[in-house]
Amino acid sequence: TQNPVIYTIRVVNHTFKCPTFKFILDNRILFTAKQKYNEIFIAEGDNVHIRKKENHVGHIAQSEKEKNNLISLRDVSIKLNYVNTAILGHYSIDVSFPFEDHTEHWIPRKPKFDPKTNNYYLNFSGSFNHTSLQSAKNLILQNQDGKLTYIVRKIDNNIYEVECNQSLDPLIAFSIVLSDIVGPYDDPWKTHESYEL
Repeated sequence: TQNPVIYTIRVVNHTFKCPTFKFILDNRILFTAKQKYNEIFIAEGDNVHIRKKENHVGHIAQSEKEKNNLISLRDVSIKLNYVNTAILGHYSIDVSFPFEDHTEHWIPRKPKFDPKTNNYYLNFSGSFNHTSLQSAKNLILQNQDGKLTYIVRKIDNNIYEVECNQSLDPLIAFSIVLSDIVGPYDDPWKTHESYEL
């Protein structure tokens, strides 16, 4: 990515409250999001209240059946799809959105094969050579030309980094990493018909 920037995402899990997510640049909280069931609410700054809609700048509705997210941000609507990867039960992201004068379409970067270790791998270190912890949330997306566009890496317990082009709208950058961290929606209260006694 040319002129890359790094954002930090801090996940705060509360025992009885909805999890919140802080999107941070240079120690300044740009956005805060809160997840309630299959909805994520995004507000500017350090606070988000689900009921107080006046400071909301974004909303993500997760569809369990379709395995996608409908993202509404200020004046942009984006459909983000979860796609299967080679690793069983591990999802990546396929997303299109308006960028400058065209539509960007990002897909998962395919892992490379390392004959020495007999394993597939992706390098998450990016332009800044940051190390990452092993996580199912680590992600690399590329554009239609195969150029690396977006990296998510877990760097600590409940802390992630996003590396992307600084001209990408931070709100779009946040909505993609939110979708990655929360993953496809799975209703915790639904009854599973498949259990045979």
